[in-house]
Amino acid sequence: MKFIFLGNMSFKGFPQREHAFAIGLAERGYDVTFIEGMPSFGSRLTELVTGKWKRELSLNLPKSLRVLTPPIIPTMFRSSYTPAIDRIIFQRWWKKQFNNYNWNDTVGIVTFPYWWFGFVDRKLFPVGKLIYDSCDSLIVPSRTPRALERMKLAETNILNDADAVTYSAHAMKGLYFGDNSFCITNGIHNDFLLKNSIEVEKRNTISIGYIGSLDSRWIDIKLILYIAEKINNCVIHLFGPMNNDLIKRTKKYPNIISHGFIQHKNIPEIFKKIDVAIIPFLHNKITDLVNPLKLFEYCSMGIPIVAIRTMELEHYQDIIYLAETKEQFIQQIQQAFLKNSEIKIQQRISFATLHTWDKKVDQLIHVIKSI
Repeated sequence: MKFIFLGNMSFKGFPQREHAFAIGLAERGYDVTFIEGMPSFGSRLTELVTGKWKRELSLNLPKSLRVLTPPIIPTMFRSSYTPAIDRIIFQRWWKKQFNNYNWNDTVGIVTFPYWWFGFVDRKLFPVGKLIYDSCDSLIVPSRTPRALERMKLAETNILNDADAVTYSAHAMKGLYFGDNSFCITNGIHNDFLLKNSIEVEKRNTISIGYIGSLDSRWIDIKLILYIAEKINNCVIHLFGPMNNDLIKRTKKYPNIISHGFIQHKNIPEIFKKIDVAIIPFLHNKITDLVNPLKLFEYCSMGIPIVAIRTMELEHYQDIIYLAETKEQFIQQIQQAFLKNSEIKIQQRISFATLHTWDKKVDQLIHVIKSI
């Protein structure tokens, strides 16, 4: 088999689910082509000004993985004011790339439905099997009402064309049902798994950690500030990009430390000093459909986790502490800190070993062979 991914995120940013699948298949010796989302003049200018993509390491990708970046388009990809022009630019590029391509035994995996908004169809993409992999609510990558409407239409189109659907969150079963829809939750890289046994250190100060985007559409910023106010003996460490407004708000709290962007590979080392990890989600349509990567990353390091109860996180209530209110969240942090033990640490690590990307790729291959 050969694989072509129609993806979204660049390999220069944080590793994502689509990257893990592509790398995992290539490591098994399959020929894999990954097509990133179309860059725009605006996005390239932002990267130049902020140095965004200079922050992440250069990945040592498998030799059988080819990453292609389509040509630059005039305005933002999914919110474009010139979608017809974008399609012409893309399709001309596509035909040059795949003019003499042998489509025999090729599997197409679409992880970003917007491609089916007139950019690609089964005629231009004549793969033997077509998989649509969904990992978030469409609201997450849309940003604008125009983009969301396009994404909904595109998803409808690809659902009509796909031979099978894979999805990351159990709660998505209501969206993608039928014999050819399969839940494959997110996972972790083997490098994250804790190799050495650790002892529980009882300190007077609770070190609380959060890693990831601090997007106010799904992260409860007020809850983070409330924790800082109510737990006097805590220090909250925030790892990830944040906007200027949030930086100003957190600076008012001496027990909140904003570390900004960190290299993904450095997370296990940095989190060795974290006592409790948090997932401070809001209650909304986005978070009900999120199977958070950080859940598995935290568990792989043996750290107790406190999270807001969502439809998806209820599936993991045996391994994490769930709270429905901000008051309960405070109580659960204190319980997680006081009741941590070496046995519980090993239970979390054992749970994480069941959710490596290697195992998720095995599931994906099984799905493909079954259709």
